[in-house]
Amino acid sequence: MKISRALAVLCAVTLAPVALSVPAAYADQSWSGQVTASDPAAKVAGPNQETDKCDSGKGTTYKPFNYDAVAFTSTTDGPRTFALTGVPRNQVIFVVLRNGVCVAADFDYDGSDDFDLHRLDLVDVPISKGDQVVVRIYSEYVPQGWSLTVSQPGSANTGASGTATKYVALPEQVVCATGTATATLTKATGKAAKKQKIRSIVLTANGQQVAKVKAAKVRKAVKKGVALTGIPKGAVTLDVVVKLRSGKKKTASRAYSAC
Repeated sequence: MKISRALAVLCAVTLAPVALSVPAAYADQSWSGQVTASDPAAKVAGPNQETDKCDSGKGTTYKPFNYDAVAFTSTTDGPRTFALTGVPRNQVIFVVLRNGVCVAADFDYDGSDDFDLHRLDLVDVPISKGDQVVVRIYSEYVPQGWSLTVSQPGSANTGASGTATKYVALPEQVVCATGTATATLTKATGKAAKKQKIRSIVLTANGQQVAKVKAAKVRKAVKKGVALTGIPKGAVTLDVVVKLRSGKKKTASRAYSAC
């Protein structure tokens, strides 16, 4: 049995051992559930505790364990941290599969913090945009509850919301190392600019202006995108205001995980 939730917004997610089509997931998203006797069972290789690799190389394979699973499609590039809490050491194995191939696994606590939180964690797991990611939680004993959090610095926590989404597609990710990102202007913006309906487009990060496109340059920006610079560290919200010559304003915003 599984319950899916996002830290910032509810998001429907397919939770199944095998998923042919799974929804996109945003950064800082979490799920919880329970491994039960009615869940599927399979043999699993013993992970390498030192490297968090999927196979210790010692040929250790455990008897069939029941397992639960979370599946999602990555919307961004970059390493992720997977943290599984509320589970006992050496009785639960959790593995991360990328496009059907196991890329990381863990079964024991790494330090005092892990002992206090009953946590298994996998850090800097390489994930690319479009990857089909499946996390399996195997348990030697059932029932076994669990909570999973997947995080990535600089990635969007939600989809963009607001009336300006008709004109501007806010980025999926902020590049933490440079404090930059690129917004995309839609075809609707190009049509409106051709009819001289747009006065300006202004983007801000936590209230600080990071880009401005004047009327004369909107059509060019439709082709090349809008470079956002000077995005501050920490959790950030990008806002966009599209000012129309009619006097109306269209706005939209999107929240991002801290860099």
